[in-house]
Amino acid sequence: MKGRLQALPIVGAIFRWRDVKPDEVRAFWRHMSERFDTTTVNKQESTEMQLVAHALDLLGILDRDRFLTHFTTTIGRRIYAPFEIGNPQGGWDLWSQVVICVHEHQHVVQHDRDGLAFEAMYLTDRASRARY
Repeated sequence: MKGRLQALPIVGAIFRWRDVKPDEVRAFWRHMSERFDTTTVNKQESTEMQLVAHALDLLGILDRDRFLTHFTTTIGRRIYAPFEIGNPQGGWDLWSQVVICVHEHQHVVQHDRDGLAFEAMYLTDRASRARY
């Protein structure tokens, strides 16, 4: 199954000629991590993310398991991914992994530009979150 972005006419036409391969996805994440000096962490195995998931669940904001499996989270230069890079699983096909890599690294750029104001605005203000 192709990712939603890949299904768009222009984007899909570019990538329709061949599917992205697991090694290419891993190489792309390595490149982006080196370029932006980021570290990728398995979200389900992270003690920090387990605590955040528990807190969100207790507060009634977001179900614990949904947070750990459906959302990638970036804090500073650490990207907490809910999938194993290069392994299509749990709704994270290979193309989706490439797209989310670009998306999360954009948050790193925003953090570099705006500092802690980025995190504060992103977490507390829906309009700011939409702008970001």
